[in-house]
Amino acid sequence: MATLDYSDRHGYQADFLAPGKRTNKVFLPTLSKALERLATRLVTSSSACVLPYYGYSLVMHRTRLFAIYSAANVDFSGRLDLLRPKDKWLIDPRIPAALQVAGDMYAGNQFDRGHLTRREDMEYGGTRPIALADGADTCHWTNYTAVRSADGRECRFEFSVSQRSGNRERVR
Repeated sequence: MATLDYSDRHGYQADFLAPGKRTNKVFLPTLSKALERLATRLVTSSSACVLPYYGYSLVMHRTRLFAIYSAANVDFSGRLDLLRPKDKWLIDPRIPAALQVAGDMYAGNQFDRGHLTRREDMEYGGTRPIALADGADTCHWTNYTAVRSADGRECRFEFSVSQRSGNRERVR
């Protein structure tokens, strides 16, 4: 299988709301020092952790294997109404595959995939091929979260509220 070329993905643009102006910029979040240490680094850099895609960017958590955040530029005025092709989910080769939770996690349980940056939100641009490519770029394992399955079954997550006390809380 050929490796995709990611060099043309410029990601989230801080000046999207007012191109070329110094004001009205909305920057990506600044991670705390503790969270910065837990961010997944790109395989080509010991310091870079932002993964740019078409129209959005995200940062992955190295131990939780999910995104810390995802930020997108969305232009509904230029959105094209497209027939949605079947999702083709991809491992992003810019970070280690072992740090991405892929499709086999969903086999035989109540979880399904859910986009962080929605495919439909990225389907804009000057042409249908651009809009389709931008939408398809949201189908990376880095840009998903586990969600309750569409069949309506209730799922519950348990998480540790306090590592020191060992208290646990049940959430829906």
